[in-house]
This record gives sequence, C-alpha cells and structure tokens, in this order.
Amino acid sequence: MIILNYFRYLEESFLFYFIPMHSYSVRQQIYNPDKVYLCDIGIYNEMSFKFSENKGSILENLVFLELIKRDEQVFYGLNQKFGEIDFIVCKNNKVNKLIQCCYDISDKVTKKRETESLLAAMDYYNLKIGYIYTYDYEGEEIYKSGKIFYLPVLKFVLEKSSEGKE
Repeated sequence: MIILNYFRYLEESFLFYFIPMHSYSVRQQIYNPDKVYLCDIGIYNEMSFKFSENKGSILENLVFLELIKRDEQVFYGLNQKFGEIDFIVCKNNKVNKLIQCCYDISDKVTKKRETESLLAAMDYYNLKIGYIYTYDYEGEEIYKSGKIFYLPVLKFVLEKSSEGKE
C-alpha cells in the first residue's frame, strides 16, 4: 500500500503519468499494470541507462504528452487478439482512435509487427482507420480491413486540431 501511495504522489506532482490498460472490465483494468510516462523527456534522458538510445520510447512518450495536452482519454491496449497497442483514444467511453508509435518503420519485420497488431486491433474495435506515428515517414496504405496513416510525429504535434480532435 505504501508503494501505491508513493506512485500516486509522483503522479500528483506531475512527474509521471500512469495510464491503464483499456478493457470493458474494470477488474481487468485494476489487475493489469499501468503504463508509465514521464512529464518531461529530458528527465528520461537523465534517468535512463545509456546502453543504447531508445528513440522509440522517447517518440512514444512525446505522442503521449501531446495526447494529454489535447485532453484526450488515453489507454494502452493489450490483448491476445491483437497484441499491444500503444494508445487507444476514447471519446465518451467509446474507442475512436488507435495509435502505434514506431521511430523507424523502414525495417520490414518492424513494419509487419506494427501493422499486423494495428489491423487486428482495428478489426477488434470495428474501426476503419489506424495511425502509426514515426520519426519521419509519411504515407498511407489501404488494407482489406481498413486504412493506416503513417505520420511523422512532428507533423502530429504541430497540427492544430484537424486530426487530433476527431
């Protein structure tokens, strides 16, 4: 219980954000661990081990901070049917946007992993559009089950409200 209080204090001091797993079952949300994001990416650089740069985690944290800034209701997804989804954005308790973050999508294995997971989640939540935010790749691909937009994270952060407030 003391540890939970400590985490709550960190969140209340705006050092960390904790987001729950999306589930229609409150019990599953309670028993699955929250994902943790930092309030400032500079803190990540100072606190992380420097064995290798984890640009993907930094990009994901940046997207999260932008979603919070836009006052979005954000969850992460973890499910046997689709694996892990970085962000599930809800509006009025209804899933309306799925987002994956991938620093470099040029590797075929990485692209396959990210797109397959996103397409499976789109099918699960009955959505026809999904998003993968990258460092610099922009494009779109049409699949049987829907369309995936690839968008550079800088473009996402700088856009005013058109795509972020759907």
